[in-house]
Amino acid sequence: MRNKQWTTFYLPLVLFGAAHVIIFRFVFGAGNDVLFQQASAVFNGQLPYRDFLLEYPPLTLAVLLPPRLFGADTWLYGRAFSYEMLALDLGILVLLAATARRMRLSPWQALGAYTVALLALGSLAAQRYDLWPALLVAASFFCFVRGNHTLSWFFLALGVTTKLYPAMLAPLLALYQLKRRDFRGLARGVTAFTAATAVIVLPWVILSPEGFWVSVQ
Repeated sequence: MRNKQWTTFYLPLVLFGAAHVIIFRFVFGAGNDVLFQQASAVFNGQLPYRDFLLEYPPLTLAVLLPPRLFGADTWLYGRAFSYEMLALDLGILVLLAATARRMRLSPWQALGAYTVALLALGSLAAQRYDLWPALLVAASFFCFVRGNHTLSWFFLALGVTTKLYPAMLAPLLALYQLKRRDFRGLARGVTAFTAATAVIVLPWVILSPEGFWVSVQ
């Protein structure tokens, strides 16, 4: 049983993980002047939405700011940011493999399909923050297939407050729970989604409603 688990779960994780490290280090280019400037503005004491236009939802700051600690110019920031995206990418690999195993699908196929999609993105995967909402969506679906629907809705809310597209996945989760007549579970999930979104978004709306609305537009 352990040998089967090694070949069907851990081995693909190790091999694909090593491949992704090579891809990020030697294939993908790094650097994003826009993200560097916005992170630098925060480090200089400016507030997003009020003092400058942050073009993204608030939880984006969770990945925009840390690389600025290691990079005082565009190149250093871009390199630190690419390593941060690599860490998120490896997290996605683990979640996809675990989700596939839970659904009795092949982790090899799941990780292979994801790797093809990653290569199709090219250097954008290391230069933009899209792997952050992707990780949150992957966490949401992993929780959902494990039956922890409330936590799934919570992670989906984090995804929405990072980039708006995860909101399109909410009807899929809701339809599944409605089909199973899990009305209480759906109510708890929607409550968790709403509460998490409000906690993250409302402070910025109160701080600068006009600036936040311009960002949404």
